[in-house]
Amino acid sequence: MRPFLIALLALAAAAPLRASERPSERPSPAVGGVAGAVHPLHMTYGRVAVDGATVLVSVRFFKDDLTDALRDFTRRGDDLALAVTPELDAIALRYFNARLSVVANGTNLTARLVGSAEAAETWTYRVEYRATQPVRTLRLRNRLLFETFPDQQNVVKTAVFPSGHEDTILFLHDEDTHDVRI
Repeated sequence: MRPFLIALLALAAAAPLRASERPSERPSPAVGGVAGAVHPLHMTYGRVAVDGATVLVSVRFFKDDLTDALRDFTRRGDDLALAVTPELDAIALRYFNARLSVVANGTNLTARLVGSAEAAETWTYRVEYRATQPVRTLRLRNRLLFETFPDQQNVVKTAVFPSGHEDTILFLHDEDTHDVRI
């Protein structure tokens, strides 16, 4: 998987594709204020940290992709815009609980939103999951943005404390569930 990841990251750094070359049939708005610019991949980057009974998740999205997904999820169309508001936080939390499954010790956990951050072209959400006992087994099912983009890929870097185990996992439409080594 590592050569594949290296190729994906190199592709992401390459020059943007023209709209006619994009793998997705859905158009994306301009990125970075450049009219007509698009990003070549639909990809999220996540981090998962496991410490005792707590699982912390941070996911970075392209803003336009997240906006499209939340509009699809809520069926609100152009009425939805990214902002730090209680209403959007509630929508994002429902979306996370519907699309990102965290199963610790055989129990499906529920997310709690702990923060969000905006950067030039990206939006990051941080959510927390709490198990009743220290996490001994962890299974992730990551379907974020899959319903919106047929070429969506989700990369997640995991870190487990205090064992120090780290891994990088690629979630695809047909490989959306992975066990994390604890």
